[in-house]
Amino acid sequence: MIVVNALSISEVVANLLLNHKKSIIGFVHSVFARTVNVNFVSCPVGITQFSNGNGPYNILLSPEHNLSFNHLLTQNTKVILYAGVLQFSDKIIVNLNNALLWNPASTKQKSVIITQNILNHFIQIIVANLPETMLFFAITDSYYQAPGQISTSHVVINRVHQFRIAVQNHNNDMINTSIELLIGCGNGLTPLGDDFICGFLVTLLYAQKASTISTVLSSLINKISQNLARYYKKTTWASQIMISAAINGWMNEHTMEIITMIFSGQQIKQDNVLKVIGIGHTSGMAMLAGIYDALFIIYRDQNIGYYDK
Repeated sequence: MIVVNALSISEVVANLLLNHKKSIIGFVHSVFARTVNVNFVSCPVGITQFSNGNGPYNILLSPEHNLSFNHLLTQNTKVILYAGVLQFSDKIIVNLNNALLWNPASTKQKSVIITQNILNHFIQIIVANLPETMLFFAITDSYYQAPGQISTSHVVINRVHQFRIAVQNHNNDMINTSIELLIGCGNGLTPLGDDFICGFLVTLLYAQKASTISTVLSSLINKISQNLARYYKKTTWASQIMISAAINGWMNEHTMEIITMIFSGQQIKQDNVLKVIGIGHTSGMAMLAGIYDALFIIYRDQNIGYYDK
């Protein structure tokens, strides 16, 4: 039996799970090298390696642990929560008793005007760290097609482009349709369309809480949030969790760090970008693409006026 310690636990997970006096039984939903997702009746939970950072529904392991979950666990493995520990069959015990609480919404919003220089720096540092085999589809209107790009990605590209046009033209019907088409579009545990729209929305919500956008752009935020709440059941289990968190302005720790740095006037660095790129196979890239598109809209809103084309 391998025993590991949790460094931090999301406040959401703590409130849902640790308040139970009796043991709780769950089952492994999906397992990867650095993350294992567990489905409890009351709460979905991701147990993840330190390098991934925490998230709204995560338990983060201490940095001294380096497990390959996919070599130790399988789907439907029984998991029991009792006395402050998570036990995965006879394989792993995760000690939660000394874990710190992590609140995904605790970041204090700071305000900065988004300038052309900020946009240019964002593009340059991401492109400089872009692996050739990864998809990076929303930085400019001229699409970058990476070697080995799968056909599904072309569908995502087209739907992102439709969404961008709808937002820029303030076409409410087209915005509603494009969001519905984006949700669940792509492969994997969190499809690319979901990763993109979540990065887009969380960035706008951060700007809204920092009072740096107009009421007109705030109405766009409400429209996107309402459509995500309406259609999110179309996508995967893990993506539903991500979208639910995004509607509340939460995302994983590394993505929130980049958004916070941008709005506090700090220049993002290579290490920040690489942490987000490392999320999933291409999920991190789609999140960064969504952040950029949101920053561009905020830039127009602050410097030109959202309705001035």
